[in-house]
Amino acid sequence: ADDVGRQPWVIFCVDDATRDELTDAAASLDADVDPVAPGPGVVFWNPPKGRTTDTPFAKTIARTTYRARTTNRNLRTLLRILA
Repeated sequence: ADDVGRQPWVIFCVDDATRDELTDAAASLDADVDPVAPGPGVVFWNPPKGRTTDTPFAKTIARTTYRARTTNRNLRTLLRILA
């Protein structure tokens, strides 16, 4: 969350299967553009700032199947809410 050149996101998943599908889908992507890591019930995604709609992983999570099973929140916003 400290890298100003990145836009950190938390993708909340309805179940572990969805989280695992997204993590598996990201495994073949360029980790410099689409760094993805699994967490408990979530996927952490940290794309370059300004690229949250056009990276390969962004296109993956925009698919109808994932829109119905996920919700995305900016990590910085979540940290402010929890502070």
